[in-house]
Amino acid sequence: MENVFQLSTTSVMGLGCTNDGVGIKYQIICKSLSPGTGRLEIHGNFSSDVLEACQVAINLACNNSYFDLVNTFIILPDGIDGRSCALPIFLALYAKCNNLEFQDNIAVTGDLDFLGNVLPVEDIKIKMEATKKCERVIMPWLNWQEVELSPPPYVHPVTNIKQAVEVAFKPYLPHVNTFPVLG
Repeated sequence: MENVFQLSTTSVMGLGCTNDGVGIKYQIICKSLSPGTGRLEIHGNFSSDVLEACQVAINLACNNSYFDLVNTFIILPDGIDGRSCALPIFLALYAKCNNLEFQDNIAVTGDLDFLGNVLPVEDIKIKMEATKKCERVIMPWLNWQEVELSPPPYVHPVTNIKQAVEVAFKPYLPHVNTFPVLG
């Protein structure tokens, strides 16, 4: 069976914080623009912390042969800073690699290490202010106690990328907050 290229776009809503302490939602866009040799480009005006977060997310996501077939572009908004964009970038790449649709009512924040552990982020209370129109938030387990759990949104704290993938792409039961079982 021959592989057929399809133009496709995946976007994930990230949570951030401006320099003056305002919580914001931003969109990470992952596009497959052309068949090719597996070139992966990152576009946007961002800090070295964001570039490091991108490198971790890419290393964790790129064990899929999908990237050998197409040229993929990650588009980040100008001005984002910090490593909390690593988990949203990973989930955008994971969705792209596996032809999954990421729901637009989910916001994501979290740093990653090279082992796939989700690390805590700074300013989580401020970031949560930007989630008013989100139904769900995927965030680091180590941050969830800092957040008031009055729904919506429903908070899904995770400790690793496997849990984040399960939460992001499984059917959603809106009447419960979900918390990972540590073990």
